[in-house]
Amino acid sequence: MRETIAELVSLGVPGHFMESAVEDERGWRFLWAAEDVLAVKRGVVGSWWQDWTGSSATST
Repeated sequence: MRETIAELVSLGVPGHFMESAVEDERGWRFLWAAEDVLAVKRGVVGSWWQDWTGSSATST
């Protein structure tokens, strides 16, 4: 599996997948749960311009 992931990384797939693939006594897995990733993605859907432009924090 590591070779497959390395090949995908070489094709432009994000490298953090390579860092998150681990092998243990049960086989290969990722260090994160797909359900958690989906929950985060659902939580950031929307328009955030008002928050970004209303902040007093600088962008530099």
